[in-house]
Amino acid sequence: MKPLTKLNRLRLLSLIAMISAMLSTACPRDRKVDFEPELNVFCTVNPYGAKFWGHIIIDRTYAIDEEVVYDLEDALVVISDSVRSETLIYVYDNQFCLPQQITCGPTQTLWLMVAAEGLDTLWGETVVPSDFRVLSPAPGDTFGPEDTLVFTKSPGAEMYGICWDYTPGSTAFYFPDYLPDSVAEFPISWLISDDYPPQEGYCHFEIAAYDSNYAEYKMHWETNTYPRYGVTGGLGVFGSAYTKIVAFYYRP
Repeated sequence: MKPLTKLNRLRLLSLIAMISAMLSTACPRDRKVDFEPELNVFCTVNPYGAKFWGHIIIDRTYAIDEEVVYDLEDALVVISDSVRSETLIYVYDNQFCLPQQITCGPTQTLWLMVAAEGLDTLWGETVVPSDFRVLSPAPGDTFGPEDTLVFTKSPGAEMYGICWDYTPGSTAFYFPDYLPDSVAEFPISWLISDDYPPQEGYCHFEIAAYDSNYAEYKMHWETNTYPRYGVTGGLGVFGSAYTKIVAFYYRP
């Protein structure tokens, strides 16, 4: 191998320097990423009989290498409408509740404010969906697996949730795109599990019409890394629903 000339040595050293600079730029080892924690909230205002028990989960974001220690007991959490404001109280873990029920009705606008030391203030806004009527079953009707749940659509609702108390905690969600008419119809067979069929007896349907904030959250929560549904100044969802409950007798 011939020895490198002085010119070739300079060219080689320049090439090595250029490659090193490119690698150092593309793969920084000591660069620190700035992290600013944000408040994170989860709340769905869901009045039953025009009353609402406030229940809000408040947390904050954490750095990857930061120990998760809940430290927001002293946060100020306020829900308000056009005429009054109510301050929630800390209960346990990361949950805040209203000290008493408040009146809350369809089409009502509610605002949320969460303030905590060292963090930006979070603001939220939701409009409770409009009222609607359950047409079938009527209260006390006898229903069977061949019957159909029928209710009028709620203006402003972006999603519906239907829960049958024979499967507590299980809710079927439907979007208006699947309900082109002004009246929604759901065959009871859609809600019956083959593994756990309902037994004969008295039970009830719980039908909730959800606002756009909660509907967007349900559609995208698995893919959105930084969810902001009805909130600014932080992360999370502040949504609402209007709920109807109808009791009936189920006969297989």
